[in-house]
Amino acid sequence: MKQKRHSVDQVISKLRKADVELGQGKKVPEVCKALEITVSFD
Repeated sequence: MKQKRHSVDQVISKLRKADVELGQGKKVPEVCKALEITVSFD
């Protein structure tokens, strides 16, 4: 499967959205699904 690369601006935007959603009490898997990214605990 081909990996999709994100621009720096896209990464920053997703991190900001994740921070807001985590602050609202959502769990990491829920936030990842909303942002369309995978959960990885490596």
